[in-house]
Amino acid sequence: YEIEQEKLYTVEIGGVGSNKLFKNTRKNKYIFHSGKGLEGYTDKLTEQEIKKADERLWEFAKPVEDK
Repeated sequence: YEIEQEKLYTVEIGGVGSNKLFKNTRKNKYIFHSGKGLEGYTDKLTEQEIKKADERLWEFAKPVEDK
């Protein structure tokens, strides 16, 4: 059988210097950052993770393109 992977999204808010939402993969803490030189974080988040950070961020979520 096949397990369906949960869809992943990124969150970016235009007009802000550190405009992308990242999650610390160890501590489950969220920050906005440009992404440059950032280790131990991911910007690919599930709907649940985004809403956990802040419900209002969901309106800025964009699906990650499958490659």
